[in-house]
Amino acid sequence: WYATMPKGPVHPGHVLLVPVTHTRKGAWTLKSPEWAELLDRMAEHASQAYDCDLLVFERAMETKGGYHSHVNCVPIPRKDDTAMSLQTTMMAHAKA
Repeated sequence: WYATMPKGPVHPGHVLLVPVTHTRKGAWTLKSPEWAELLDRMAEHASQAYDCDLLVFERAMETKGGYHSHVNCVPIPRKDDTAMSLQTTMMAHAKA
């Protein structure tokens, strides 16, 4: 894995996690202790640095050079039900 800043971040703490090994099944299938630890560390950073929860989602696509994925880690304010509302909206769009 390597971490990078997106070209168009939606939050100052928005980070892309990119697996070195890409798979058609997506980054979520590359389960490992390192993956779990990395997500835990990202969530802890969002909490401590921004007082936010962490929204994590993958964008994966097939390109001419093969399969490629980015895991987006976006701090989300802990106000009201922002995180739950965003999750509901994203899941509705994912199913469309």
